[in-house]
Amino acid sequence: MSSLSQKRRKFIFSDVSVFAPVKREEIRGAGALLATFDEVIERIRNFQFLTSLGLPVGGTLLLYGPKRTGKTYFSRYLATASNARFVNVRNFPKPEEDGREADLGAEDVRELYKLAREYVKKQNKPIILFYDEFDGVEGEALEELRIQIDGVEGRTDGIFLVATAAVDSADEIDSGLFGFGRALMEPIPFGYQTPQGKIDTLRYYVSLVDHDPNIDFESIASLFQDETSPAAIQQFVNDACTKAKLDEKKKSAKLTERHLVERCVRNLIGFEMDGERSPEDDRVVAHHEACHAAAGRFLGLPVQVVTILPRRSAELEGRGTTMVNIPDNRVVPLQTIENLVVFSLCGMIGQRYLGFPEDDGNAFDLLGANAAAQRLVGDNAQGALTRQRYGCIVFNRPRNEYSQPMRITEEQDVASIIKKAERKAESLMRKIGKKRLGRVAEALLKKKTILRSELDGLLK
Repeated sequence: MSSLSQKRRKFIFSDVSVFAPVKREEIRGAGALLATFDEVIERIRNFQFLTSLGLPVGGTLLLYGPKRTGKTYFSRYLATASNARFVNVRNFPKPEEDGREADLGAEDVRELYKLAREYVKKQNKPIILFYDEFDGVEGEALEELRIQIDGVEGRTDGIFLVATAAVDSADEIDSGLFGFGRALMEPIPFGYQTPQGKIDTLRYYVSLVDHDPNIDFESIASLFQDETSPAAIQQFVNDACTKAKLDEKKKSAKLTERHLVERCVRNLIGFEMDGERSPEDDRVVAHHEACHAAAGRFLGLPVQVVTILPRRSAELEGRGTTMVNIPDNRVVPLQTIENLVVFSLCGMIGQRYLGFPEDDGNAFDLLGANAAAQRLVGDNAQGALTRQRYGCIVFNRPRNEYSQPMRITEEQDVASIIKKAERKAESLMRKIGKKRLGRVAEALLKKKTILRSELDGLLK
């Protein structure tokens, strides 16, 4: 037996688990998906009984949708719940070409299915052949998969090909593998986890470790990106636990809200671990963000966390951020949008009020204020000049489709709103005062990141 054959046999038959199990209780906010998977699980788990009745029990299953929506996570759950062997096809040993492992070919697929049939027969146990990023599979490997699944070279009872594809529609996978006669069921679409699902997932994984009972799960989950998957949340909690143990230098360290927020800021939102700012620049950024944060709380905006950790993006490199949780997909009250214009300007206005020189960060404040003001005029018909000239309209088409006079009128309204907001921002900075702004800035310089509860305490 060749070395490659030995590797392949060991890969299929090894008792060492090649995937991290996922239990049902770990899956939150996905009741409909769980119900769909229950049917598949029953068929896989009971393949021996169904086979004894003369029914062919094997086939394919396609999970499709954007990346990081939990397709692999659910595939692992499928294997866990059905007590099936889980094999990642992309890790199947392949011959080398020019010093690197070759792509999966027809001969490799034949050998994979031959070993899978042998495994099912000897172990009396189902096997899931997991094929990630199936949308990239083509050529002879694809043709051979069709042959094997159709049972041309032997029955495939107990062998289940579960594939994932980052496509918007199952029709984009033109393989014929996942249609009637071959598939366990219709392809299953995946979308991003709901906000409540993220909260529940976070709460579950935190519940598995010793933690502070006063953690604000909703606030932390609100910092996650849409594409933050359940697996990413699990890893995020694990990272936070590791940080807690390193901070306290003991195994029994308790997980706190600060550990979670710091991990979230660093790992999930795109901040660099180490910045290269001078101490003088640090002070400017800290006072700039202190002005944003204090203004946000005084205006009643849901400020979640403030950080001076420098961002990765080229446009915002070296800047901090004040995170305000206002979902883009919900109707936002006009007063909130007006407050966002003021909030956006307060870093620039506050920096001036505190005696710091203007810098390039002020340009981003103006961009934010301009976007919020445009939202008032174009989407909510709040521009006085626009209403006077054109009536109560909204810009429900791209602005470049409107006439130049109308765009100029909108710009004049935006400028008027920003000028009014600037006066309000100046008044607000004086109301908050240099003493409170200084306390927030010093806390940022010391801790790098402060939570909403800490911010509120500093502003008293």
